[in-house]
Amino acid sequence: MACKKIAVLLTHPIQYFSPFFREMAANQNIDLTVYYCSAEGYKTVYDKGFGRHVKWDIPLLKGYKNIILRNYNFFGGINCGFTGLINLGLIGELIKGRYDFLLVHGWNYLSSWIAFLTAISCGIPFAVRGESPLNHELLKSKWKILIKKAVLGFIFKKMRAAMAIGTQNIKFYEYCGVQEYKIKFMPYAVDNDFFISAASFLLHSKNELRKKYSLPKNKVIVNFTGKLCRRKSPLDLLRAYSAVKSADKALIFVGDGSLLGSLRLFVESK
Repeated sequence: MACKKIAVLLTHPIQYFSPFFREMAANQNIDLTVYYCSAEGYKTVYDKGFGRHVKWDIPLLKGYKNIILRNYNFFGGINCGFTGLINLGLIGELIKGRYDFLLVHGWNYLSSWIAFLTAISCGIPFAVRGESPLNHELLKSKWKILIKKAVLGFIFKKMRAAMAIGTQNIKFYEYCGVQEYKIKFMPYAVDNDFFISAASFLLHSKNELRKKYSLPKNKVIVNFTGKLCRRKSPLDLLRAYSAVKSADKALIFVGDGSLLGSLRLFVESK
């Protein structure tokens, strides 16, 4: 089998994508290059969801070929809207790379559209991976939905595949008129080796951890891990937990974010 040259466009290095890219790069039939529109995530940056500055403690750029493109919006970034990322160098990279396939994550930035139009002009087959769930999209104003369907419709007709992360995302593509044969299931991947190794390391200190957080051995523990923001609904979990009339339980939140104060107020009110 001939080695396929595949390019991936992503806004910035993300901790749960890097292990996936390393696995792809290890495949002898794939010549992978990942293009990043920004170095945010690799460096210490302010994360709106966490409400604090974050720097990941795992290797984000090792084990696969990657290029961080120059952003020509010098005051932009991933939190600056559609024109926050303007990576004009992507045009030359895609042309000279002679790629067999291009995967673009999302469509919310100008750089994504630079990639789409370059791929169409050069005849590079491409796929789009979005996250939009239909049940969320239908909550928007009708005029916004119509405009979005019309604009994305142009790209959806040109692409080879729509990569869906879940059921509601599949329904979104169908709602936008994407043919069933074009929709491919591509859920988020998990680095199982990393978590199994970490769990094995902590297994022997399980009782010590329970003691540290005053959790008796016989309690059933519910653990929330993630950003404490509205989209993750930590308050819903806390309310549901409080409604269960049982002493044989405990709830732990691991994370930070804008709702941390609200969680504390709820607990104190009880």
